[in-house]
Amino acid sequence: MARRAAFVGAAALVAYLAASALHVSSDATPHILTAASWLRQGNADLREYLGHAATSGREVGGQFVSWYPPGVALLIAPFLAPLLAAGANESTEVFLAVFGKVAGASFAALSVAFTYLLLRHAARERVALLVTAAYAFGTATWAVSSQNLWQHAPSQALVALGWWLLARGSPRAGLALGVATLVRPTDALIAAAGALAIALGGRGWPAVARYVAWGVPALAFLLTYDERVFGAPFAQSYPPEPWGIDPSAYLGLLLSPSRGLLVYSPWLVVAGIGFAVAWRAGGSALARSASLACLAVWLVHGSVAFWWGGWTFGNRYLADVLPLLALGAALALERGTLRARWARRAFGAALGWSVLLQFAGATSYYDLWDGGHWDVTPNIDLTPERLWSWADPQWLFFLRRLALDPLPWTPLALAGAAVATVLLLFAARPAGRVEA
Repeated sequence: MARRAAFVGAAALVAYLAASALHVSSDATPHILTAASWLRQGNADLREYLGHAATSGREVGGQFVSWYPPGVALLIAPFLAPLLAAGANESTEVFLAVFGKVAGASFAALSVAFTYLLLRHAARERVALLVTAAYAFGTATWAVSSQNLWQHAPSQALVALGWWLLARGSPRAGLALGVATLVRPTDALIAAAGALAIALGGRGWPAVARYVAWGVPALAFLLTYDERVFGAPFAQSYPPEPWGIDPSAYLGLLLSPSRGLLVYSPWLVVAGIGFAVAWRAGGSALARSASLACLAVWLVHGSVAFWWGGWTFGNRYLADVLPLLALGAALALERGTLRARWARRAFGAALGWSVLLQFAGATSYYDLWDGGHWDVTPNIDLTPERLWSWADPQWLFFLRRLALDPLPWTPLALAGAAVATVLLLFAARPAGRVEA
């Protein structure tokens, strides 16, 4: 099982690294610069980078600090340290672009490997491989999470790791999901669902207590960081978000022509079927708790005024629960959802569509990151009504570009996808006696 996890992770990494232009994003660089500032200066003040590197943040007590929580910086600091010791200049565009791309792709590939391990606890080998491949190449994991060092890829890797550890009955899941909360605060909902899974699973409150205890170091780090940087525990680094209850936002996260999860990854419909079966048939506590985590994250992001997530390809706000949705899909397939020929054909068509869209986004979206594409002309944050237009949806813009104006690195992306396919086929070979 471990060997196959390594193969599917390697397959994803090859495809992820082969796709898209290198680019610098001010939503990704703060993680790198914060880690570098810790290592060089012993603080989180990014003032020395202003005017030298693209970044984002706010003034706090005479310092300029990142908008974002410290989780990603914490994860990358051990890998950044030797590069800085060797003389790397973290403020250059080349370093930020290359490190961001490699780190984002690596975390996304880790999420693929851990998702496979999770799915093997719920489904047969064939089902686990199929759904893992769908997760890797038919979701925003490819077109968004793997393309730079945003919060999504580390979050997905930690969520998949934590849920796999829960499936194994290990209290260390508390540490993985605790650190996930440092990366993306909404992952606290997933961590809470993990405690619920233990309680519903009948392992008793001592098991819940051990799980929570493993999460304490992450909480202690957050409290210490917030106290030192912001002057108070649980101080909020994010800019104030306008909140509201708008039914169209909840619907948009799923069905908007230009942001809907089920428009860009329609094969995930089977995840809902799997969760429904788990509740109706008294399925595992792990599956039922995963469904509640997905529901909670969807409700939270649907309550944010800018529910579409700014400039992004498709849906990124629900990326953090993609490993859990993969679990739901695996359960559905394991229960025979695709037994009928029409169902298999429909699933195949939905998955093919998903992979095509994610390939188009991965290869084309970031070349025009600073202007000239669907999100920017006009600015989608000022014209959100376009999110509901089927006349000119975002995905059509990029499919048209892929067909009529392919970028120079498109052949490299295709070659990476071909190598990934070979690795997946190798992973799918019948297990031999030495299978781990």
